[in-house]
Amino acid sequence: MSQGSAPVVKATPRTAIQYVLSRLKNLGITDVFGVPGDYAFPINDAICGDKEMRFIGSCNEVNAAYSADGYARVKGLGAINPTYGPGELNAIGGIAGAYAEHVPIFHLTALPSRELQRTGRSCTTPSAMAGSISFMR
Repeated sequence: MSQGSAPVVKATPRTAIQYVLSRLKNLGITDVFGVPGDYAFPINDAICGDKEMRFIGSCNEVNAAYSADGYARVKGLGAINPTYGPGELNAIGGIAGAYAEHVPIFHLTALPSRELQRTGRSCTTPSAMAGSISFMR
C-alpha cells in the first residue's frame, strides 16, 4: 500500500432482502408481521436469521395487516410480509385502512421465480394440494 491511500475494505455480499431489512432497521422497524408460506419463505428466513429483527406470525394476512397498522401507530412505521397471491389480497383490507388514515406500512412480499412466471403456471394453490395437481408434479 502506498502512502496516502486508504486501505481496501471488502464489503460482505448481501442479498436484496438483507439490504431491504437493513433499511427497515434504519427506519426503526424491528418486527415484521405476516404469514409464512410458499414464495415468502426466503423473506421469512432472512427476517428470522437477522438477530435484530423478529418475524411475528399471524393466523391470516388481514390480522397481520392490522398488527402492522397498530405497530406503525406506536412506532411510526410498520411492515407486513404476506404470502404471494391470495395472501396479498387478504391483506389489502388492512393496508387500505392504514392508507386511508395515513398510517405508513411497508408491504414486503415475494414472487415466483422468473422461470416459473415464463411458463405461465405460477402456483397460487396451497402447498398441501401441490402433489394432487398434475402440472405441479
